[in-house]
Amino acid sequence: MKGLNRSYRVVQLWVLFYLLALGVFPAYGHSGNKSNTHKDHDMHMEKQVSVPEHFQTPGIGLSWERDTISGWNLHLLLENFEIGSPYQQWPEESKSLQGHGHLYINNKKIQRIYGKAVHIKQKWLSNGKNRIKVTFNTHHHALWMWKNKPLQAELWIDLQRDNVVLKSFSSAPLLTKDLPATNSKL
Repeated sequence: MKGLNRSYRVVQLWVLFYLLALGVFPAYGHSGNKSNTHKDHDMHMEKQVSVPEHFQTPGIGLSWERDTISGWNLHLLLENFEIGSPYQQWPEESKSLQGHGHLYINNKKIQRIYGKAVHIKQKWLSNGKNRIKVTFNTHHHALWMWKNKPLQAELWIDLQRDNVVLKSFSSAPLLTKDLPATNSKL
């Protein structure tokens, strides 16, 4: 019977940690609203963390190409930023930033980004001009700040043009190397 009570306590603790991680309790910095909408999730964006001075300067950029099957592909060009899931094992001695991205299309949050390539569904885009933005965040959803600006990159595209990329922007050194040659309409 003693072993059963101990197992029950362990399960109780795991359930409690799980509920805390979901943000069910307002005392832990969450709204208490149990819905899982992007609007609720964006409340975390108010938090900001400056890139520590001893870290290497992050370089970020975005590139765009038509997918061979459907939609488009967005590629993140990164230097000194390790992108991935919060559950990934991260080297402690790294001098690179670590975190994940948040994808916005036309100012609407679409999803989190845990890798360097993202498939963009055609239905997420307007027929003409679109603004693609990726913000770079800590694994606690605080926005990384570099030189007092949010660490982010943007592409402005126009799907009605042959060369769809109108301009690109980055709040850190803009990376443009390795841009795919196929960013035009098919």
